[in-house]
Amino acid sequence: MQATTQINSKVAGTTFRSFDWSKLRESDTLEVRPEPTNAYDKNALMLVHAEAGHIGYVNARLAADLADNVRQGDKLEAYVNELTGGTDDCPNRGINIVITVSRPVAL
Repeated sequence: MQATTQINSKVAGTTFRSFDWSKLRESDTLEVRPEPTNAYDKNALMLVHAEAGHIGYVNARLAADLADNVRQGDKLEAYVNELTGGTDDCPNRGINIVITVSRPVAL
């Protein structure tokens, strides 16, 4: 049995990443990869798409909140909930995600 929590968030740093946006689809899964050697944030959580590669990060505040979960070995999963922008009236693009935190529960 597992206790799960779902968190809605936006991907941070997409404007600094160079990747093929056409590879992303709503409902695509993302790997949540801890990056403890990150020079800017020891709690950094990199988000990696199977085809597009490294697309950005979990925002720093949320990554800090999830640091205990990572240390305790909880499973973090994410998927693309919505792709935003990329139109003439809204050229800036964004990625809304859902992160699921799963912790095994003893019976």
